[in-house]
Amino acid sequence: VKFNDGPKALYLDKQEHLYVSLDSYPGRVLKYSFRSTTPEETVITNEPSSLAGVFVDQCGTVYTAAQPFGGIGTIKKFFNVSSAASVVVASDLNRPWGLTLDKYGNFYVVEMYGNRVQRISVRDGVMEVIINKSAVEGNNAEHLREPESLILGLSLKNVK
Repeated sequence: VKFNDGPKALYLDKQEHLYVSLDSYPGRVLKYSFRSTTPEETVITNEPSSLAGVFVDQCGTVYTAAQPFGGIGTIKKFFNVSSAASVVVASDLNRPWGLTLDKYGNFYVVEMYGNRVQRISVRDGVMEVIINKSAVEGNNAEHLREPESLILGLSLKNVK
């Protein structure tokens, strides 16, 4: 697959669909199905903003991290991709980029220009900064500098 716009994030679901967010204007999320002999491209959304992150939950709900040009960064949830209707899950973010959900449904988002990671509670929608390492004290290894992604649940216990 060749892209004319820079792909910013990838997500592969359990049904082997590949979701690609493109940082173009408008930002797009494309879905590719590789079970057929010819990969098919489906446009999930065209957002009037620059897209970075994409995540798809087990129900097929698509989440995007978007930063409108000169605007406030948001996380959106697309319930029905055929209608492109969405709900804002979080806003007032400083260049949201990587995003994921944990097994409890809490949302995690990386703010690239905020140099931090926030958790959004599934219960009450409260945002809480859980990693904020943009201070000038300490050495560079202790800081986040424009982070782009986040992986939860990775265990290296049995890695040799």
